[in-house]
Amino acid sequence: MLVYLSALQLQSPEAPVTAPAARPDSTPNFSDRVEQVTAALAQLALPLSAPTAVPQGAGALRWTHHRYEITVPELEDAGAIDRVFEPLRHVTAGVTVQATKDENGAKVQVGVDGLLTHTLMLHWLGHPPRAAIIIDNLGNDLLTARALADIGVQLTFAVRASQPFSKEVAELANLFGREVLMQLPQGPERPEATATPRTKDRAVLLRWFGEILASVPHAVGVTNEPGAPLTGNDERTQWILDATKEKNLFVVESAGASQANTCDAAAAVAVGCVQSDLLLGDSGDEETIRRQLDAALQTARTRGAAVVIGHATPALAAALRSAVPAFAAAGVELVPASTVVVDRSLSRH
Repeated sequence: MLVYLSALQLQSPEAPVTAPAARPDSTPNFSDRVEQVTAALAQLALPLSAPTAVPQGAGALRWTHHRYEITVPELEDAGAIDRVFEPLRHVTAGVTVQATKDENGAKVQVGVDGLLTHTLMLHWLGHPPRAAIIIDNLGNDLLTARALADIGVQLTFAVRASQPFSKEVAELANLFGREVLMQLPQGPERPEATATPRTKDRAVLLRWFGEILASVPHAVGVTNEPGAPLTGNDERTQWILDATKEKNLFVVESAGASQANTCDAAAAVAVGCVQSDLLLGDSGDEETIRRQLDAALQTARTRGAAVVIGHATPALAAALRSAVPAFAAAGVELVPASTVVVDRSLSRH
């Protein structure tokens, strides 16, 4: 009976399986081992979204079947898929992994003690992996901006508002065909006049937003960083998001910019938004930055896309020059930030 039920469940993963009321050979820590597999899945280099969870079993044997939908670069064959999921087999006792592949994607079924516990539906990207590299803190130094513009790839320039060379850097980026973003100023505790006003007056806040946006010509989006005004959970955020929508802008949020997810708030008002995957450190060491760019390359290859933010420095410019051939050799396209924003915004629907 157990063999029959196990086979039935693997063939029909969406249908709940009623286990026998008594199962003398069941392992006491079955549920714990299922949770271990779930935790191990989260550690794989996969863009896991929130799964669909369906209760399974009956009596003393109950568990939750998790089903994931994932979009990833195409893996060559079932053997390559097996290698991605090989770590799961060693997480705990009784784990099995089965993978089937076709031209549109693959199905991976994970079981514990012969019972299906996780299903992953892999959908192929349909285009090469992509990486968007955003250079921020621009606007104070024309020489570094020119060095970055001379690199013959699609970098995205995030320009600080109302800085000595904000307009010049934005014009330079546009001349070289580089996408321009406005970097939102940090919080009101900062002394400069462009800092976010403390006001609760909607008209005053939106007038401030319009003024700083005008200081960065050709901007198609805004970046949000720690201390910047977008927090995802107050009315001021809603006012700024309304303004970005009116001006047909999108938002790039630095990882860790706010405890609340600004991209969720942006999605609610149909504003494109993406959160960065990696922040390059402030190190002035070219080799350190190069290693971080290698990590970004691997993220793009495994997840299909990566958004990277780095500070404008001569060391970053030098590291990028030496890293560009590696991206090309790995088949990863360097694209404007808006390309990844569109891709991820579509995947949310």
